[in-house]
Amino acid sequence: MENDTEVLYKKLKEDIKKYDTDRLLEKIKGMLNISNKEYENISFCILLIFWLETVLKEVLKNLILKSQKIEEKYPEFIDIIFNETTFSSKITIIEFIINKNRNLKEKFKDFFAYCRTLNSLRNQIFHTKLNDINYKGLPISGVETQRKMFIDLIEARLKMGMKL
Repeated sequence: MENDTEVLYKKLKEDIKKYDTDRLLEKIKGMLNISNKEYENISFCILLIFWLETVLKEVLKNLILKSQKIEEKYPEFIDIIFNETTFSSKITIIEFIINKNRNLKEKFKDFFAYCRTLNSLRNQIFHTKLNDINYKGLPISGVETQRKMFIDLIEARLKMGMKL
């Protein structure tokens, strides 16, 4: 004879097989007790971090192409860094390369400050500290804060001489 938990599990399992992605997300949000606004905030931050990862990869590729042309000798070098290291390690590796050149160090200073701030946000999100997430002291739930986060990344790119 099945107990209540087993019966509920079987029903849930059968229901889940019929869910589309939206319904699966709704179910997970409900299980985590995450509001729609919190979900939007998390989604916004994750997409911004995803974009930042592509910017970091572009920065590294440009640095390498301008320096020793290592990519021509070792084309998989950048892929190894981006596939095998953590977000924080990527920032540290690229910052190390940049800091070897005084001119670049100043040019990239704001960008790395931004990277570290977003890395902190990322860690807060992934350690489920949703109520405490701030960007420069402002709650990420505010659209003004989200606009600032977006603009700050664009400005950092421009300061580094990158195109939009």
